[in-house]
Order: sequence, then C-alpha cells, then structure tokens
Amino acid sequence: MITVDRHGTIEVYRPDGALKADLLAELSESVGKSIMQGRPSILIDLADVILLDSSALEWLLDVDRRCALRGGNLVLVGGGELICEILHLTGVGNRLLWFDDLAQAMESCI
Repeated sequence: MITVDRHGTIEVYRPDGALKADLLAELSESVGKSIMQGRPSILIDLADVILLDSSALEWLLDVDRRCALRGGNLVLVGGGELICEILHLTGVGNRLLWFDDLAQAMESCI
C-alpha cells in the first residue's frame, strides 16, 4: 500500500511493506505522473518499508535520474536499520539525498 501527501509542490510517498516488484508497479505509475508535470520534487518516506530488493534500488536511482533531467530531485527520508544498511552497503544511499528527519528532507526539496 502507498499513501501520498502533497505539501505545496512536494509530493511525499509513503510505501508500506517490502518495496519490490508489486509495490514498485503501483509507485511507478504515481511517481511517473509527478515527474511529467514540470519540475518534480519527490520525497519517499521509508519509515514503513521493511525491505528493498534490487529492483527497488535500481528504481530509486532511475527516478533520481529522471527527476534531475527535469530540474527536480528525489529525496529519501527515514528507514529502519535494515533499510539503512541495504542503502549503505549497496552504495545507493551515497548517491541519493537521504535524511533522517522529514522536516529536513522537505527543506531540501525547496
């Protein structure tokens, strides 16, 4: 399941569960529409994500690239110990903007 909140021009996506193929399909459709509507500021809150598989890691890098091409950005916030470890060990966390705090993450999108 995914919830989406809009804060001005920033869209906050909150996936719940394992971020893998089935959830990515739903998330991709919604994020894709946001990217095509001008300068995208997309924030993904990982607080309720319990696992990231390899397709999710590739997807995050692709969304970041697509946002950058349109003058926007992708920002990650939060994540449990396992999520943080996955992002750190794969190096994906070093390539993306990533914050512990939602307020800081939202400021970086402005």
